[in-house]
Amino acid sequence: MGLDRDDVHLDDSLLIVRRSKFDKSRQVPLHQTTTDALEDYARRRDDLCPHPAVPCFFLSGAGTRLNHTNVSKTFAGLLAAAGVVAPLGRRRPRPYDLRHSFAVATLVAWYADDVAVPARLPALSTYLGRIQPVVATLCRGGECSCSAKTSAGEFQRWIFRGRLLSASATA
Repeated sequence: MGLDRDDVHLDDSLLIVRRSKFDKSRQVPLHQTTTDALEDYARRRDDLCPHPAVPCFFLSGAGTRLNHTNVSKTFAGLLAAAGVVAPLGRRRPRPYDLRHSFAVATLVAWYADDVAVPARLPALSTYLGRIQPVVATLCRGGECSCSAKTSAGEFQRWIFRGRLLSASATA
């Protein structure tokens, strides 16, 4: 939501995330399908609002910067329209949860491909804008029994006991 137009480099399939959490900045590479979708959005945005008052990449219907409240309400409306409901006793998905799902799916894919996960955890943590290892963020809210100090081997054993795989299949 905080991206300005100068932070989006679609020709290079790259975003620059500036001054995010802990005042950190980072470069985020984009998959070509994401770049294509952002290019389509930018064309439509420019057709609908050719002279915005703000330099942001994502605009509200009023031509202003998006805010968390409106994004969350729109996301909830899209979930309802798509028929996505939270299981009994669980909260509905939130936009922030997409980061969590991405991290979990990435780890599961790495383990399935027999990648040296401990060597890649720092890159995934940086990509997500984290200072601590990404494992610490994956296991919040009592969703699993691991902690920030869990070794990669313990996390891998936990994944293959089926807890994460069955949870990601229902997500």
